[in-house]
Amino acid sequence: MDAVNPNLAARLAERAAEIPERVAIVESRRRGARRTTFAELSQRVAATSVALAARGIAPGDSVLLFVPMSSDLYVALLGVLHRGAVAVFIDAWAGRARVDAAIRAARPRAFLGAPRAHLLRLVSPALRAVPIALVAPSRALPLARAAARGPAPAAAQVAADAPALITFTTGTTGRPKAAARSHAFLWAQHEVLARELGARADDVDMPTLPIFVLNDLASGITSVLPEFDPRRPGEVDATRVHAQLVRERVSTTSGSPAFYGRLAEWCEARGLRLPVRALFTGGAPVLPPLARRLASVTAGAVHVVYGSTEAEPIASIEAGAMARAMEGDAPGLCVGRPVAEIALRL
Repeated sequence: MDAVNPNLAARLAERAAEIPERVAIVESRRRGARRTTFAELSQRVAATSVALAARGIAPGDSVLLFVPMSSDLYVALLGVLHRGAVAVFIDAWAGRARVDAAIRAARPRAFLGAPRAHLLRLVSPALRAVPIALVAPSRALPLARAAARGPAPAAAQVAADAPALITFTTGTTGRPKAAARSHAFLWAQHEVLARELGARADDVDMPTLPIFVLNDLASGITSVLPEFDPRRPGEVDATRVHAQLVRERVSTTSGSPAFYGRLAEWCEARGLRLPVRALFTGGAPVLPPLARRLASVTAGAVHVVYGSTEAEPIASIEAGAMARAMEGDAPGLCVGRPVAEIALRL
């Protein structure tokens, strides 16, 4: 990591300089796939940072983001980080009362949301109280004018331990629980993930979890965003996702057990396979029956990754080894060996 500026957004600028024409993000649109290169993404991020500054967002301010998983989400997120501000996320499936409680706890300076997300302001007193309201995608902001003013500014200088992301989860209690991640934490997480996932320079990845897209961007790898609703992974249209995997020549993929359980069922019924060299699943318990099913329908290796909100990854294991370790009446759930960087206490 750059010892001068730990800002995660600075890593994107470096990647854009190294591989400007490589596709960073592929996403489906009604008129076909939309492809955003690393250079284009970096330019939009810098312009977003300028636009945020023009609207009064200062380094250290918190910005609440409500943008669907898309290139627009990463432009918004990295634009906030580029400005030196802090991105705040709340569970998309949280009820209005929980959203209001999280907003009151976070006290964001600004709300940056997709047009539809702004409808929440009609029913959320806490959201209406946020001082600055901005609409994403970023093209709705005066970004063209900002970009035309001159060379893109460098990412704001931040301390390594400065917060970059704050995520709120509610769990079963309904009480918002905040987890803060610093720029240094995110970079350390990237380094561990890059090693554990065994990323290759020519990989094309399909990540279903937002944090893994950040890992791809930091690695200079193309991310193909799957056509599904992240709030309902078990209801994925497997026909469309499998077609994406084939069409975009995806080589690796990572996501939840519910997502892959649906894909495995679809593949089994049609005698097809998931055409990837590596599949990584976690975020919820992966039971031996699913591990065996995934191993049988995946062309490459299947890995089960265990982690938590506070630390990801903690441990990993190949699916076949997990299934063998769980044969018989063995108690508990085998999650593999801890990663070298983790400190564990049982």
